[in-house]
Amino acid sequence: MTQSRRDFVRRAGTALGALPLAQLLAGCAGMTVYRVAPVSGQFRLDLNSLTELSEQAGTAVLSVEGTDAPLLLVRYNSNLYYTLSAICTFSPCFWNSPS
Repeated sequence: MTQSRRDFVRRAGTALGALPLAQLLAGCAGMTVYRVAPVSGQFRLDLNSLTELSEQAGTAVLSVEGTDAPLLLVRYNSNLYYTLSAICTFSPCFWNSPS
């Protein structure tokens, strides 16, 4: 099944809107950036090794080799994660939590 970008953003926004925003944004500025290297266009992560994802609304920053667009990996619940671009679409800069 494929879905349009608009549908994905709508669904992700709805799901993420259910989480407390403060939880999502807390401490993002000081987060570890995990470097991942794709193999044949895909990469695998051991989610248990990313301590930021140990609790609901945990967020990890991924740097994918061969790209300059970091990703945010957000844990929604015990088996559902969302991956979003860490680049702000309104101002082409790295997303950062409010001070």
